[in-house]
Formats: sequence, structure tokens, C-alpha cells
Amino acid sequence: MLVKVMLYDYMTNIYSSRKIEPALRENINLMWFNSMTIVDQNTINRFKSDKLKENFKEIFKQVVLMIASEALVNLKQIYTDGTKIEAQGGRYAFVWGYSIKTNKAKMLTQLEELWNYAQSISNEDDPNPEPTEFKEISKEVIQKTVAEIDAKASGNGKANSKAKAKLRYIKNNFTTNLEK
Repeated sequence: MLVKVMLYDYMTNIYSSRKIEPALRENINLMWFNSMTIVDQNTINRFKSDKLKENFKEIFKQVVLMIASEALVNLKQIYTDGTKIEAQGGRYAFVWGYSIKTNKAKMLTQLEELWNYAQSISNEDDPNPEPTEFKEISKEVIQKTVAEIDAKASGNGKANSKAKAKLRYIKNNFTTNLEK
């Protein structure tokens, strides 16, 4: 499901997982691709870095070549940065459009540049996409922490009743819940 979303986003120049997340809520095409499921940017980024790390570049390249060969997409967006524009626009002012149609090697080079650009944006997004691993908390650590907080709260007359109520709840329930 997310592969379709990633392919569509890369084709529409959305490379950042932070930009993909709101697009999943706003873009009707992406809603359909993702079966109306909303995922957060961490999930998207982990999917990109774990599942698609090695294969997505080749998948993206094959999809672009396939839809370009079927004339379903206009590839002018891919080479916008390399377009030769002259003040005196003449017959040979726009060379890149024809060369992309005729030369598959140049198209692959352009896709490689696009891929590198997308990776740089993706790397700026979240430099450490690894999920946080939680260690198991022992009953003794909780009791010790609660005792320290309780000592500070009882010594401080300014502690509000909500904080004290939460502390009592933790003291009474957390240790028993850990045993379950």
C-alpha cells in the first residue's frame, strides 16, 4: 500500500515524509492509494529506510520507464532544472525535451539525479529513523522514583492536588500492573 503512495509522491515531486503525511489527508489520489488509512511521518520514514532502502530506486526507475513508454506521463517535470532557456528563444532553445524522448540513457541519468535529490531531502527529514527501543522497567526502579518524587512533593507546599493524585495513582497501580 505504501509503495503506491511513495511512487505517486515521487512522481509529483513530494519527497519528504513530513510532506507526505499531510498529503495523505488532503490528496484524494493518495487517500485512494492508501485505502483511507492515515499514517504518520515516522511510519513513512521507517518504511522508506527499512523496507524500500535497496529496492525502491529500481522500482521507481522501472515504473517511470514503463509509463513513459506508454506516453502516460510527460517527463518535462524531471529535467526542469537542466532546461536550457535563452533570451532569444529560437528553434534550438529547448534541446532537452527531444533528447529525453530519444535517449533512454539520458533519461536514466535524469532519474538518478532526481533520486539523489529525493534522498537528500529524505535524509534532512529525519537523520535517525530508527525506532526508539524501550527497556523493561523494573518494579524497584518505579518504587525508588516514586519515593524520590513523593519526598520532594511533600517537602514542597506548592505541589498541586492533581500532581499529588497522579503520584498516588502511580504508587498504587504501576507496580501491580508491572506484575501482570
